Amino acid sequence: MSDIIDVAQKLVNTATETLLRTASFTPEDKLNWTPGGAARGTLPMVVECGGIYGMFASLLQGQPMHLEEDDAAFMAQYKNMDSARAMVQENLGKLIEAMGQVKPESPDKELTMPWGAKMTLAEALFFPAQHTQYHIGQINYIQTVLGDTQMH
Repeated sequence: MSDIIDVAQKLVNTATETLLRTASFTPEDKLNWTPGGAARGTLPMVVECGGIYGMFASLLQGQPMHLEEDDAAFMAQYKNMDSARAMVQENLGKLIEAMGQVKPESPDKELTMPWGAKMTLAEALFFPAQHTQYHIGQINYIQTVLGDTQMH
């Protein structure tokens, strides 16, 4: 299990670096812009990723996991990329620490998410990176729609 933890930590670190680098290329005046107007923009997706990190840090520490990413008050706290970046990095630190405290003998322990889904502890270790990578793709799409076709 310690190998799984190491890989999960590396993946979420890499995903976070990519997320923040990719988001930094979104023009400031387009951080909340979305194609069609109904989806989330770059800034809300970055905030959601940071919220997920905090939620999963709590989960891995055996604490209640709250669905903050759906909380309008939580999202509204982050008005610019600097504040979002700081929260993402703070919650990433909490997540990495929580991952490091997971007991190696429990990879198949079943956890119930607040939305009702069940996943093993091993799956929960990888969910934050997977979730972030999903949003990196969405941010890349937004940037291409805005005319930015460079690889960042």
